[in-house]
Order: sequence, then C-alpha cells, then structure tokens
Amino acid sequence: LPASNGLLVVLHAAGSSPRALAGLCTSLSPWVGQTLAPVLPSTVARGLIGLGEPLAHHIDIARLALSQAASPRILFGHSFGGLVAVLALLDGVQVDAAILYEPIVVACLDENDDADRAAKAWDRALIDFLAERTEAGDPEPGVARFIEAYNEVAWDSLPEGPRRGMVAGAADMVELTGVVHRHRLDLERVRQLSTPILVLHGSHSPAAVKRMAMRLAALLPRAQLEIVESAGHMGPVLRPHEVANVVLPFLGYAESGP
Repeated sequence: LPASNGLLVVLHAAGSSPRALAGLCTSLSPWVGQTLAPVLPSTVARGLIGLGEPLAHHIDIARLALSQAASPRILFGHSFGGLVAVLALLDGVQVDAAILYEPIVVACLDENDDADRAAKAWDRALIDFLAERTEAGDPEPGVARFIEAYNEVAWDSLPEGPRRGMVAGAADMVELTGVVHRHRLDLERVRQLSTPILVLHGSHSPAAVKRMAMRLAALLPRAQLEIVESAGHMGPVLRPHEVANVVLPFLGYAESGP
C-alpha cells in the first residue's frame, strides 16, 4: 500500500480518548500518511450535542473521518473502537485495509462452546458488578474492578484525576458496556466482508478478549490473526511501537526498528 496521500483513521476504546492513541499514530504516520483520531462521544456528550443512539452515531463518525479522498484508506479500531470499525465495514464504509486490536465482539462467541460461554460470562459479570455498584451510589469498586480486568493496571496506581473522571462517568460506562455486550452481529454478513483485515490480540490480555479476537478472525474471509508479544488489552496505548511493528508488515512495510 503506497504511503503517499494515505489516510489512517484510528478509533479509541470506550472511556478513553484519541490522545491515548497518539503514540500509535506517531509510529505509523511516516508510512501511512495522514492520521485522524475522531472522538467517540460518551452518553453525556451525545445528549449535549443532540446525537442519537449509541453505535449508530459512532459509525457515522467513522464514515465522516474516512470520507476524504485518500489512497490507501486504513481503519484501525481498539476495543470498543474495534467493534465500531467492524460495524462501519458492515454498513458499507469503504477502506483498503482494517486493523482491529481486541475488538469487543461478544456476538462472535458460540454459546455451545465452553470457553466461549466462559468468556461471555466473564464480561457480563464485570458489567453487572459495575451496574450494581453504580445504582447503589458507590461506583468506584465497580469501575476499579472493570478497569483492572481490562487494562492490566492496578486501580490505585492510576493518577487521582483520571480515577475521579472514570468514577464520575460510571453511568456512561454502564450504558455503553451493556450496549456492546448485548449487540448482535449478522455473522453471515461478517463472513462476506472482502476487506483485508488484521486482527490483533496481546499475549498478556484477558482470555475473554483473546477469544473474541480469534473467533472474529475465523469468521472473516480475508483476516490475518497476529499476537503482539508482551502486550495486554491496552497494547495500542501502552506499547504502541510494538503494535506498529506487527501492523507494518500487514500493510506491506518493514518493521520500524527497535
């Protein structure tokens, strides 16, 4: 894929921001050209600016970001952003390639498979505890458990400011995680996607998100599944260079070095 006039659109995880993917954009931009990192608004932000239902308007944001004349056009989605990327492709958004780092695609899990049921139950239990604590007026334990489970960091190790922000946004987190967990994909249409897609998961990530990545990759007809060594679910944020070095060969470039 030629780098001149190219466009990379990166979609961040829920509860995060485009700023979190700045390191990844810096690592990839010399090869792919211009990078755009749109904001995927929270529930509160949607209400303030009159946006509609979750996921539908996020797809519109991805479509708008990719509407520029550019070649190649590459879509990267992390976690919740990975689900949005899949939905955008199913909604007809055209790209030359897509990269999905641990997309939260619960609908790919098979209820008849023990490991898949365990993965789904793990995610559901985290959401239920978060909702229970939020409804009880004491959201911090629920937020802490959710963040520690998905983000391979101790809650107490995070700066006070971000912790306060996440606790204040607990109701948003309850709504969005519930929407994502319940969302149903048309798996037959997933099997018909013709876009070349790289699906990534970290070697240190929770078993449930690894399982979702593997299941999605098995469904996609032109998917390539790769593991980012020594990375967890927040690999694109905490280990952007390592993630970039797995992405670059998929795009036709050599690794960017140590």
